[in-house]
Amino acid sequence: MCKSPISQEDIQQKGINRRSFLRTGLGSAVTVAALATASKLAGAAENPYADPAEPALPPSDMVLNIKRTALVVTDPQVDFLSPDGVTWGVVGASVTEHGTVAN
Repeated sequence: MCKSPISQEDIQQKGINRRSFLRTGLGSAVTVAALATASKLAGAAENPYADPAEPALPPSDMVLNIKRTALVVTDPQVDFLSPDGVTWGVVGASVTEHGTVAN
């Protein structure tokens, strides 16, 4: 059996208990997370449209031609997730199998 480097006597003398240890550790973790988030938000506030420092996808060479561009809006509740939707014949079995609507 491994012996702890901190004895029960040390714990009693120093007033260390599990609750205070966890509270201190949790407080430190929250502080670090808040600082990291604030740092990212500060960078985004400078230029919200700037490319990310570490992009998740490779760069694209696509050129957007505004004269030949359209915006397609779909209603997933009707078009994809309902048996009455226009795509139900294509996606209905998958939606049902994975319980998409219930989830």
